[in-house]
Amino acid sequence: MSNMKKLTVLALSFLLSACMVNVDRTRATELNRYSESSIKEKLIIGSSTKKEAMLLLGAPNSPKDYNHASEWVYKSVQIHRGIYLSIPFNNNKEQVLTLKFNEVGVLSSLDYIDKASKSIFK
Repeated sequence: MSNMKKLTVLALSFLLSACMVNVDRTRATELNRYSESSIKEKLIIGSSTKKEAMLLLGAPNSPKDYNHASEWVYKSVQIHRGIYLSIPFNNNKEQVLTLKFNEVGVLSSLDYIDKASKSIFK
């Protein structure tokens, strides 16, 4: 019976060690916290202002001098890689949000792209 227990413990430790995940959020921004639908609920074309966008998402990634710019770009990248039962996977998330404002600082257009990668490592 003790050999069976040792074999069980060895098998369980192997299976648990075969499940590892590494998530790198160093390039994730406030945009990472929102989906396309929640952004469109909070930022409304024709009524939302630069101030409201700033309060929701913080300063844009570009341009650096965003106060006088009519187009703001937000980017967020989260690298999520792991191994599950010895099978490697890649579940990265990359979001790009482009906001365009009119001459009085009101949102005139919103473009959201979510580049989710759920591919297996090659």
